[in-house]
Amino acid sequence: MSSSESESNLPSAEECQQRSQEFAQITGTDTALAMFYLQDRDWELQRALNSFFEELGSQPGGLGMSTDKTAELEPSEQSLGKASAAVPDPEPHRIRLISWNIDGLDEKSIINRTKAVCKIITKEKPDVVFLQEVIPPTLELIETKCPAYTCLQASDEDYFTCILIKNSSVKYTDHKVSPFPSSVMMRTLQTVSATVKGVPMSLMTSHLESTKDHGDERKRQLLTAFKEMSGCGPDRTVVFGGDLNLRDKEVTACPGDVFDLWSR
Repeated sequence: MSSSESESNLPSAEECQQRSQEFAQITGTDTALAMFYLQDRDWELQRALNSFFEELGSQPGGLGMSTDKTAELEPSEQSLGKASAAVPDPEPHRIRLISWNIDGLDEKSIINRTKAVCKIITKEKPDVVFLQEVIPPTLELIETKCPAYTCLQASDEDYFTCILIKNSSVKYTDHKVSPFPSSVMMRTLQTVSATVKGVPMSLMTSHLESTKDHGDERKRQLLTAFKEMSGCGPDRTVVFGGDLNLRDKEVTACPGDVFDLWSR
């Protein structure tokens, strides 16, 4: 079947959204995670649900709030941290990155949702992960469930960003957190200087000011991020991503040396 034929068989955007919401409701997760499972299974809801519960090792109806934040690692997770360095890199010229707001401020099924996030990370094996809305209990769980990664957090109170770097492919030399001075939501710019598969890089993430009413502050924070990017020097590749909360009208163009990867 050609790609055009495959795409023509996909459900409409409205139907995809409905299936994502149904998946999220049944599993007690969110629509972002739903899309990960549905997209890989041609948007077939039952297949996606079956895969989710098989990987989680549970059945529908068993996803209530859990207080087990330090559960025993599964065998695959126990071996991952020890064996990853010995496994040849199947993509030596490709750098994989995930950015995800994991919605730590919503207490509904927070532990199980975070476990599902960790499942995605260990399955996809990205070199770098940008996380937003991490809270102390989910940070502890992420560190336990993702032993192949070093977790660098912007704070250890309230909610914050984290950058996960894969131990086998990323070596970091510096980590800094720069608070936005006029933020009323404790927002920061987090930067990790590292070598990723031999490439010198600056990895930057942020959760810019939220809501329509704080658009001016959000734009100031974005300009600060652009300035930091330009100041990293010509010998480094800089990647900035996260939950930027931007409206289309708030940014009309990037600086000349910055490229929007979504539009390329």
